[in-house]
Amino acid sequence: MIRKYRKKLQARTKCGDLIRFFNVKKRTYVFLDEKKCKKTILFKNKTSKGTRICYRIQAIDNDRTILKKIAHKVVFDKLNDGPGPGKPTSL
Repeated sequence: MIRKYRKKLQARTKCGDLIRFFNVKKRTYVFLDEKKCKKTILFKNKTSKGTRICYRIQAIDNDRTILKKIAHKVVFDKLNDGPGPGKPTSL
């Protein structure tokens, strides 16, 4: 059951090398290249059951809107750590 959930999650979140974000300014979904995204760990909480880690993916859209997304560890680990938002990419 967990494997089915992970496959659905990966299918909804990733499309090849594109990642889906929701742009609040445009009120639509935007697909951005994986290389333009930056991975960060948002926080780590110690709980009675162990450590809870929250992962975040951040990117900048064409209209300079900052897009942020909370991701599961499976999706987070599959991403290549690109240069991040605001930094030029080499062609």
